[in-house]
Amino acid sequence: MKMDAPLLRFENVAFRYPETSQDVLQGLTLEVPQGQVTAILGPNGAGKTTLLRLAYGRYLPRRGRVWLEGRLLAEYSRQEIGRIVALVPQREANPFAYSLLEYVLLGRAPYLLPLQMPAASDVTIAWEALERVGLHHLARRSVQALSGGEYQLLLVARALAQQPRLLLLDEPTSHLDLANKKHLIECLRSLLAEGVTILMTSHEPEVVAALAQQVVLMRDGQVLHSGPLETLWNAETLSATYNVPLRVWEFDGHRLVTWE
Repeated sequence: MKMDAPLLRFENVAFRYPETSQDVLQGLTLEVPQGQVTAILGPNGAGKTTLLRLAYGRYLPRRGRVWLEGRLLAEYSRQEIGRIVALVPQREANPFAYSLLEYVLLGRAPYLLPLQMPAASDVTIAWEALERVGLHHLARRSVQALSGGEYQLLLVARALAQQPRLLLLDEPTSHLDLANKKHLIECLRSLLAEGVTILMTSHEPEVVAALAQQVVLMRDGQVLHSGPLETLWNAETLSATYNVPLRVWEFDGHRLVTWE
């Protein structure tokens, strides 16, 4: 695969949920460049989470095609996708009292045969993922004893244990306090330096401005704009996306967005 080719590409993709009569995504075309952070912004119901699930192969498009590393995503096995792509959802039900280490080890599943136990090398990878998000000191604690913010970091650690080339993040900082938000941003920057491509959704403009090189602005299942952050990070395009008057400020090297 050429280095300048997009890692992920959506081509005229339409999708609707079985219980609805309207498409959530409508003829969406989008390219995600390699080795960069691409952030998707838009109001609730814009189709951001649906797009991530299509990128992970959890959903199949009603029309159009999704390409991963130059190959149709539909041609990959679930195990192959799991070795390339990791998804961090907004939330996930977990009825079992796993320890944090056991839970992160689930991220090694794409590398194991059915019923195969993780090897010492898998445990090392899982432990390093916990260290990376700052939860290694809680490795033996039950998942059910975590706060919302800790659980969000745990989902990131499980994804890191997959050693993905493409990391999908759905609102990854929504439950984090300021210290953990800063820590996660630094963690994602280090992954970017290692060549991992990141596609994320967010309702937090300051997080996007701190991380992203590329921005996708969505509304009503369509891409309004996509391109470099420097080009699209302005009051006009953001106001049109959210349908509310916004102002963009730059202060002490940080970009801030406020409503009028």
